[in-house]
Order: sequence, then C-alpha cells, then structure tokens
Amino acid sequence: MKPGTKFKNGSMELTVICFTRTEGEHHTNLALLLSHDDGLFITVKHLGHGNTGYSWDWGHYFTDLRKALDDYDKRQKELHLTTAFLFLKTA
Repeated sequence: MKPGTKFKNGSMELTVICFTRTEGEHHTNLALLLSHDDGLFITVKHLGHGNTGYSWDWGHYFTDLRKALDDYDKRQKELHLTTAFLFLKTA
C-alpha cells in the first residue's frame, strides 16, 4: 500500500500515512493510518484485505501525530530487527 491510499474499514474512513513491508518467508507490514472519522492516528501491524474488508492484528491509537510517528518509527525498527533475526535463524 502506498502513502495516500484511502480505504474504508467498516464505517471508518482511513488514509495510509506511512507503510513498510518486509520481504521473505515471514513477510509482514506496518502502517500508520489516519482515521477521518475521529482524527486519530493508528499504528497497525499486518494490514491486509480479505473477504470482509480490511483488517489488522493490532492497533495503537494516538491523538498526536508526533507521538504516532515516534511509535511507528520504534515499531518499524523492531520489525526489521525481528525480520533479520528470523532470516538468521532460518539460514
């Protein structure tokens, strides 16, 4: 998904602000979304589209963009470290 992509999840209207996807056998993704309904910023992991629409494994909700970006950056670093560990473990 590219930043700027707009989609609906149930009644929520969302825009992707940031998106990171890892590659390989254990690929996953991390996204920072803006909810147009309430102005909240949401950091989500495993954003995907299925039969019932979009979903994600978990979300952290913020009212402040700077705090949301800090959370996204922190989780992005963790995501890449986890992916690197899985690569080393399977190599």
